[in-house]
Amino acid sequence: MDLTPLATDIISVLRDHLLVHHPTWDVDLPGAGACILNATDNTQGRLINGVPAGSVCDTPASSYNGRFIHIEQDSGFRNPCDCINPVRDTFPVRKPPAAPTSLTAAASRGKITLNWHAPPHGAKVYNSKRSTTSGRPYQTITTSVTSTAYTNRGLRSGMTYYYVATAVNDAGERGYSNQASAKARRL
Repeated sequence: MDLTPLATDIISVLRDHLLVHHPTWDVDLPGAGACILNATDNTQGRLINGVPAGSVCDTPASSYNGRFIHIEQDSGFRNPCDCINPVRDTFPVRKPPAAPTSLTAAASRGKITLNWHAPPHGAKVYNSKRSTTSGRPYQTITTSVTSTAYTNRGLRSGMTYYYVATAVNDAGERGYSNQASAKARRL
């Protein structure tokens, strides 16, 4: 029985990206009708279907999981570079976002309010960090802020505080914004 991957399955997404870059290619998935291959009789297919690496040369897979793509090419035209862009489209490199910009710190009665500009793309949340010394070390005072502002309360009157903000996404956190400072005022 051939297993047909869902359209959202990563192997189906790869197939779609291959066809965007190479519309004349014959790219089949298991269960699609045209392809009778199921990744049980070649070494890579055996490996992805559970055969231990040391046995893939002489042990067929006993079953298959349907996560196999078959690209039929004339051997005279095979070029690994043809697959680079479809693979990059399917598995994009995830990077932490750039740092926020234009951080400002404004003091008012009993609090300092921070505002910053979001990086061009990629930030899900923001962290705010504070120090009582210009230039570091900063301690994280809040995490997972979803807006581009934060109000720091409960500060010691007359003390100058130095702040930076960072942007965070699923790939992590990278780099500080510019430093901004303000002197806490009395209530």
